[in-house]
Amino acid sequence: MKIVSALLLTTLTTPAFAVQDWTIDSAQSKLGFTAQQGDEKFNGGFKQFTIDLRFSPDDLAHSTLKATIATGSAFAGSADRDSALPESTWFDVAHFPDAVFTSDSIKTTGKDQYLAEGKLSIRGISKPVQLPFTLTTENGKTHAVGSTVIQRNDYGVGQGEYASDAWIKFPVTVAVDIWATPKS
Repeated sequence: MKIVSALLLTTLTTPAFAVQDWTIDSAQSKLGFTAQQGDEKFNGGFKQFTIDLRFSPDDLAHSTLKATIATGSAFAGSADRDSALPESTWFDVAHFPDAVFTSDSIKTTGKDQYLAEGKLSIRGISKPVQLPFTLTTENGKTHAVGSTVIQRNDYGVGQGEYASDAWIKFPVTVAVDIWATPKS
């Protein structure tokens, strides 16, 4: 009787689809951004980032996401912007080599639609961020696509003459395009 009770208790308390670790396809995945300099929008991104993902759409309460972005790998579509980004006026890579997003929760908002809520830390400043994303599966890989708008000045990105939005506007759209497979 004790064995049956223990099995029943284990079955009732263990999710049918427990969260699992995922492997990110770094070659196919992208982390980008769009900003505006004067009247011109420009696209950029990060060449180096890692994502630690434990996820199951059937167990969102235990699903987690942590993205670590090497700020020194930023590019922004021009040699001038690319060389300025690591400087102390922008990402200050010497003191803050990484930006980090850590989820507090992931919830469903519709069919194949999710919302990751958490904290984004850039230049030692952490702010709450919501990242809506869509999940699809193609050829055995899961594809996550989403975007959110942050205000660069909230994180001190752009110091001195760049602290105003006269040169570079404050809103920056951050876009994720991630391909992953469950770890075996």
